[in-house]
Amino acid sequence: MIEQEANAELHTAARQDYHTHLMDLNLLCGIDETTDVALSDISQPVRLRSDGKSSLFTEQYRLDSLNTAVALRSFNLQYKPKLDLFVNGGLQVGDFSGWYRHFGLSAGVTFSWTIFDGRQKRLKERQAGWQQNTIRTYRENSEYQRNMRIKQCLSELGRYDEREKVLDNQLAQYESVLSDYGREMDAGQVSVLDYITVLRNKIQTEKDRLLLRTNKQLVIAAYNYWNW
Repeated sequence: MIEQEANAELHTAARQDYHTHLMDLNLLCGIDETTDVALSDISQPVRLRSDGKSSLFTEQYRLDSLNTAVALRSFNLQYKPKLDLFVNGGLQVGDFSGWYRHFGLSAGVTFSWTIFDGRQKRLKERQAGWQQNTIRTYRENSEYQRNMRIKQCLSELGRYDEREKVLDNQLAQYESVLSDYGREMDAGQVSVLDYITVLRNKIQTEKDRLLLRTNKQLVIAAYNYWNW
């Protein structure tokens, strides 16, 4: 009786935890609902990329590099020779009856070329080079960390598969033992206490496998995120 009440308390606590986490999920999803619902099982696959394209995590560095190159190119345009053609016309008269005698027109060409700018161009090019080196360093570091996280996730997934196989074998053995104990208990060869002990071990193993599968899904989600 005491054990039954303890199990009932554990069940109530588990339902309370489920409700709390479900409310947190509804809050994140913007769902205005407070009743408990049974969530469907989700088994997300490992998404392997085979397109050969760069990761979106490093896309920002590529855009920063392009922006720096475009800014330098735009700055260097002022050092190219410029040839401008201009045409002006004007009219200044108090009596419009002879306006044509007061009409003027001028045209010309201007040429400009920056010869010396106090080494501003060289300074700007050095600054752009430093920025490109900084961007390249950040991009390489980001790509290194991303690859390391991907390798870590793949390594953990391999271990999870091995552990799950071990737990599956244990559960199969428990099923076999419980089946034998059931027949022997009917014959009075095994006590009920022995049967309950094995049953508890089986239930705990099922819990461990469920927790392992949940953690495995979290690792798969992390892998798919970093492999994006």
